[in-house]
Amino acid sequence: MKSESSFLQISFKGYMPGKSYIHHLDPRAKIFSVIIIMSGTIFVNSLIALCILLSFVLLLTLFSGIKYSYIFSPIPPLIPFLFIAILFRLFTHMQENELSENIIWEWKIFIISSSSLKGSLVLLLRFIVIFVLITLFSATTKLEDFTKGMELIIRPLQKIGIPAHEFSMIISISVSFFHILVNEMNRIIKAQVSRGANFEAKRINLIKKLKELMPLIIPLFSFSLEHSKYLVEAMEARCYRGGRGRSYYFVKRYYSSDYLFIITSFVITIISIFIARFVGF
Repeated sequence: MKSESSFLQISFKGYMPGKSYIHHLDPRAKIFSVIIIMSGTIFVNSLIALCILLSFVLLLTLFSGIKYSYIFSPIPPLIPFLFIAILFRLFTHMQENELSENIIWEWKIFIISSSSLKGSLVLLLRFIVIFVLITLFSATTKLEDFTKGMELIIRPLQKIGIPAHEFSMIISISVSFFHILVNEMNRIIKAQVSRGANFEAKRINLIKKLKELMPLIIPLFSFSLEHSKYLVEAMEARCYRGGRGRSYYFVKRYYSSDYLFIITSFVITIISIFIARFVGF
């Protein structure tokens, strides 16, 4: 008999203390670089271009001093979903004007063509680049630095009525509460399994499956409401009235290393887009 259920046992990689070049970058520089690289990853459809972006992200991981095993450890639980997405992409992508000699394998309604195979590989590489990039960012950036960087980035938008501090506060609370919610969910799963609940049973009937999940959903919903109530009371007790008049003890400044990092990320992304545009493969 299993001591605990592996159902929905989710783990997230948080900040890893370090003294590397990546750790000491300004959070705004890392946010801009992540947006640039992620935009390039989403828009390019070339295997060579995605390999260049992946190599650059893996090189950044090497410079950060974080082990690759730490970066890739959350991937195994996602493999079934990734496999289904790739399989769906492999058998559903068929160009109308595609020539018959481009078909690699065919059986009844299932067709694998050269374009669908390339599309599946592109999807896989795109997922790996984005996943490693986000994991590396969260592992080298503290949550308070991230929220402070977001506030400084959107602060100019206050002139048109967008509250920068409140927006960054919402992001900070959401990320923190998400981790708390996951830990509470895992705790509830262990408690319910010890009482005889079986979350791993494979049910085809959706209604029966939902009934089995009720011992997990109801306590989790109750915990969310209770935790939100405590948070509101704590903020009111500290007389929180928004970001008007607030200041920071430490002021964030750009340094040459931050500009160099942004420019390097931009150049690598432009090179990958250029290769995707003129090389094609």
